Amino acid sequence: MDDLANDYQYKVLIVDDETNICGLLRESLSDRGYQCTTAQSAAQALERLNEFKFDVVLLDVGMPGMSGVELLNRVKSSYRSLAVIMLTAVDEVGTAVETMKAGASDYITKPFDLDRVDKAVRAALEKVDRDQAANTEKVTDENMAAIDAIARGVEARQEMLDVHSEIVVRQTIDIARQMGLPENKIEEWTAQREEQSLRKMKRIVSSLVKPVQESLTFTNSTENHSD
Repeated sequence: MDDLANDYQYKVLIVDDETNICGLLRESLSDRGYQCTTAQSAAQALERLNEFKFDVVLLDVGMPGMSGVELLNRVKSSYRSLAVIMLTAVDEVGTAVETMKAGASDYITKPFDLDRVDKAVRAALEKVDRDQAANTEKVTDENMAAIDAIARGVEARQEMLDVHSEIVVRQTIDIARQMGLPENKIEEWTAQREEQSLRKMKRIVSSLVKPVQESLTFTNSTENHSD
């Protein structure tokens, strides 16, 4: 697993109604550094998925009760980013196409080569890592766009505020001096006026930030739900 994160032990759920298959895969993948859990029915698999977070699921197609194909659809609807690799004793093109369309990462026929299984797991994990990095970059881009939107709003309002405020202050000072009012009082009023302008700008920024925060909160909650 040299190409994957060395400080994290990837978790694999093995789902197969055959005990010997579960044991074989668990032993092989554990020796290769994966943390493995097994389930021998769709019901057990759903329980495991509710209890723990997994990175990859190895799923047998032909299980009694709920089939692997049905379980695949359930898994992908609830855990969209979870990689699922299908295992089958029957090499059927139609089933392979169906599972790949449903979101399976790979389709392996029995009896399988354990090295082939390991390669499929590695490939699935690397794809998940790439997708997660792309999602992180997307969120970062959205955050930057939000900051740019705030900046444009502040600049537009700031320009109007600065021009208006500068005219008011300049004309007020001119009139006050013409009236012979004390210079220290004019300076005191000017300082107070600057504080008022600063408070106005803070209110403007606050009014621009709130809708952007609400938009980002909605985006992030949607991303989390999709996972």
